[in-house]
Formats: sequence, structure tokens, C-alpha cells
Amino acid sequence: MAHKYFISYRRKAGGDVQAREVYNILCKYVGKDNVFFDRESIGEGSWRKYLEKSLQSTGHFILIVNEASASDVDSVYYEEISYALKNDNLKADLGRITVIVYDNGSYKKLLANFPDLESRNIQKVTYNGEYGSHFEERLCKHFNFNKRFGKWWWLLLIVVIGGGAAFLVIPTNPNNEDTNEGTNTTDTTENSWPYGQWTGGTKNGKPHGSNVTVIYSAECLYNSTDPLKRKTKPGQKVVGMYEEGMLIIGDIYDENNNLIEQNFEPKM
Repeated sequence: MAHKYFISYRRKAGGDVQAREVYNILCKYVGKDNVFFDRESIGEGSWRKYLEKSLQSTGHFILIVNEASASDVDSVYYEEISYALKNDNLKADLGRITVIVYDNGSYKKLLANFPDLESRNIQKVTYNGEYGSHFEERLCKHFNFNKRFGKWWWLLLIVVIGGGAAFLVIPTNPNNEDTNEGTNTTDTTENSWPYGQWTGGTKNGKPHGSNVTVIYSAECLYNSTDPLKRKTKPGQKVVGMYEEGMLIIGDIYDENNNLIEQNFEPKM
């Protein structure tokens, strides 16, 4: 199956959470069948052959750059970048290759190996700490999703004054576009709740958004919808995506900061 959008990322340093958020947003606007995300798109068989086939047919290559991106130059991640830069399908127009930068230091190191990432047909989106709908709005703006009327359209009001009519033309923005770059909406201060402390996004007094770090001080369910009813342990640290206190996906560490489980999804 041909995929219009291909997401390339490293699973380390929260890359799986970042990629999952981008994947969910794209699926919402272009449909699941149009997005390649290895955790959802690869079935049984030769995964490398499947990757190559998907890269050949894709029209948009989305590269996620985080703290782990500049390491391990022999990784599949580096192979995907090399192939994308040589792919004629991705050279035609501006924006066919999008780089979403979560860590500028790693991006600069990546440029040393792939200087073409700064060529004119590649667009960069710098992550400014947004989460949820804020990040979704930025990606919608970047990919021009649901932009039927262009950036601005005009609302015509007919105002009846006496026996005549006056025409009032008002510039408006039907898609609620932000004409400025996204601002940092993530709370970087330490927050407390009955089950511990966290840094990152907040909603209704609970951890919320991507790139949230929670250190638990009490036992609780990771997610109330988890059929296995798995619970946290005091001292555990979780780095991942949350929705109002419920873990969606993340990496779990013990009290000594040793990785216990990667890409943990309590709903699964």
C-alpha cells in the first residue's frame, strides 16, 4: 500500500511518544491508510523490504529529530534519511520533506552527516514545548490541512440603516490560525498531585500532553481503562504522553533511573 506520509524517528529519548503524537494528528486529517508509522504499518514479513517500498511511494517524508537522533550512524533511521534525500518523489516541491526538531543540538550534529537537510526543498518545524491541540494547530498550519478558504477570507455583513443598507467587510480567520509561531505552552515547573510530582503539560491539575515526566510517590493505575489494571510503584519515573493524568504511552524507569519497560501502552 502506498502511503502519502512517512514518519521516520528514533525510539530512544521519547521518540516513540513524539512519533505517536504526529501519527495521530496526521491520521485525523488524512486517514490512517495514508500514513506510514512502523508500529502500526508493518505486519509480518521482511520489515526492511516493507520500509523501502513505502519510502519509494511516499510523497511526504517527516523526520523527527530528538536527543537520540545524532547517535548510531549505522541505524535504520540513518538509512531512511539517506534514501529520502535520494528519492526523486521527494525533490519536486517545497515541503515534501519536513523536519520536526525537538532538540536543536542533535539537529546540528545530524546536519554534519546530511547537509542536504538544509536545502531549499526542506521545511523545518521547531517544537516549542506545545502539547495537545496547540501542537496540532501548528502541524495543521504547516501541512495546510482543512484550508478551504486560504489564509484569510472576508465576512460580509449587511447592516440596514434607515431605508438603505451598508456593507461591512471584516477580515476573519475561520480556521483559528495563529499567524505567529507557536509559543511555549508547557509548564516546565514542578507540579504536585496525590500520586507524585511531574514536569510538563497540565490540564485540570493533572499531567497532560507529550514529553511529560512523572515521578510517582504512591500506587495508582497507569490508565483507568487498562484491562489488566496495572499500577505504578512509588519511586518509579515515567516519561511519555498523558491525557489528564492517564498514561497513553511512555518509558518506565525504576527508582535508580534504570529503564524497566520501553513504549509501554497501558491500554493495550
